[in-house]
Amino acid sequence: DRGGAELPEATRQVLKGAAVPEGSPEKGHVVGRGTMPAPSTEREVAFLSSELKSYQEQALRLARQLQEAKTKLEALQNENSFLKSELEVMHKCSNDGDERLDTLRRHFNERLREMERRYAEKERTWREAFGRLRSQFEVGASDLDSTGAGGGEGA
Repeated sequence: DRGGAELPEATRQVLKGAAVPEGSPEKGHVVGRGTMPAPSTEREVAFLSSELKSYQEQALRLARQLQEAKTKLEALQNENSFLKSELEVMHKCSNDGDERLDTLRRHFNERLREMERRYAEKERTWREAFGRLRSQFEVGASDLDSTGAGGGEGA
């Protein structure tokens, strides 16, 4: 029981089996003089479950799209930052072509080292996260095996 906090009060009462007052929308839809019978509890739960699943799928799609947009934005911001720094270096260089090339080459090599450092840090973070997840998964799997719920071996 999840407490029913996400359901309207009248729906919670119907699910508990309480009597529904006459004229209540949960009792049935009023059509002219008569009423249509209320949908069964099972049908209502099935409908709500399918709606919830639909909203969850939509939320996942939106989360994926948001992550893709964030990744693209970060890539464009990095490229923009790189181009700005290159332009600043160009403005600081002398008009001598060889000196300008040497300065750009040095600056480019510094940027490469910085990118390598950042990627190494990200890789380390990912490895740690995957290691934690793997150990949690292994602990969870061993718990299932020790309780006999590990797939029914030997049956």
